[in-house]
Amino acid sequence: MTRTTPAHQLVNSSRQVNFSAVHDYVVKLIGPGLDLLTVGTPAWCALDDDDPAKTAAVINGGQHWALHLELRQLALAKASKAIAAAADWTAIAREVHEIDAFRAKNPWAKRVAS
Repeated sequence: MTRTTPAHQLVNSSRQVNFSAVHDYVVKLIGPGLDLLTVGTPAWCALDDDDPAKTAAVINGGQHWALHLELRQLALAKASKAIAAAADWTAIAREVHEIDAFRAKNPWAKRVAS
C-alpha cells in the first residue's frame, strides 16, 4: 500500500522543482508522443471545454512551467556560486566593520551631504 503525504503538510517543504518527475507523470496521464496544442492559443480556445485535447494541453502547459522553474533555479544557483567566488567576502565584511568602527570613534570622519 502506498502512503502519501497530505498536501497541507508539503506546502513548506523544499521548493526545488524536478521537471523529470513532472514529465514522467504527464506521460502517464496523457500518453507519450501526442501532438498537443499550446494552451491559450486560438486553436486551443476553439475547442469545447470537455475536449480531452484541451485538458491535455493544460496539463502539458504545467509541464512546461515546471521546466521553466527548474531552469530558473539552476541559473540562480549558478549565479549565486559565481557571486560567492567573485570576491573575498569575509575580508570585505571585515573592512566595512573596521570603517564603521573608525567612524563611530571619530564622528568628524562621517560623510555628510553637501
